[in-house]
Amino acid sequence: MYTIENGKNKLSEKQRESLEVHSIADIMFEILEDRLQHKILVGGKFSLETLFMTTEVSSPFLGLPIEIIYQVLDKLDKLQILYSLCNVSPRLNMIIGTYYRFKTFTVLNRKWKRIEYKELKQLVNAFQIIPTLVTLDLTGNQLGARETQCLADALKTNTTLTTLHLGSNDIGSSGAFHLSSVLQKNKTLATLHLGSNDIGSSGAFYLSSALQKNKTLITLHLESNQIESEGAQYLADELENNKTLTTLDVSSNSIERNLSNRIRKLIERNQQRKKS
Repeated sequence: MYTIENGKNKLSEKQRESLEVHSIADIMFEILEDRLQHKILVGGKFSLETLFMTTEVSSPFLGLPIEIIYQVLDKLDKLQILYSLCNVSPRLNMIIGTYYRFKTFTVLNRKWKRIEYKELKQLVNAFQIIPTLVTLDLTGNQLGARETQCLADALKTNTTLTTLHLGSNDIGSSGAFHLSSVLQKNKTLATLHLGSNDIGSSGAFYLSSALQKNKTLITLHLESNQIESEGAQYLADELENNKTLTTLDVSSNSIERNLSNRIRKLIERNQQRKKS
């Protein structure tokens, strides 16, 4: 179990989660202390087990009127809501999805935060219920193939996200494979940043194969990925039949000039088609 530095104290992950739950419970107590029945109070505090039970019939929190739940949400920052309250119940998901602070919530920026797998799963669950979210930035989080697969599984059915930043991670060729499956099914993603991920020529092959079916991706960044001429050949061959990609950055790779020129001309062809 790792620890989190907090001044001179060190909190374990479990202790930190417990503090977050108590914080939410205290907010609930402040708002509802005159309205709650005594049976759900334990020594002047909420019974946390009762408060966060996922059965809506037995949970005092989940059964509250929507305007009261909105008051609780008003006292939490957006990340607290996303991390702590999403997917507690279908009803709460619906309330969060229609909550006024999320009606204009279009960008979730978590770049350079050293996000770990558990937090990523929470984020994935959260952005699935926020219908306005169109941009997710996870640049520089040391995300590997496992984390990329978690993200890819969610994106296969996502219908709102249009821009995904995954640059400067560690997704490798395996992560590129998972993302290629997304590009074959997702119909909304238009911009994908994958620079500096060491996907290599194998990763370029996986992504190029997705370009056969994908009709929505417009911008793809693959700079600084140790792609060699073999990988560039895969991309160029598939670009012959792809008519939608208008930006493809393969700079700072080990690609022969003739292949770089071929890719550039194919992209320019698509750009001209878009203008006409």
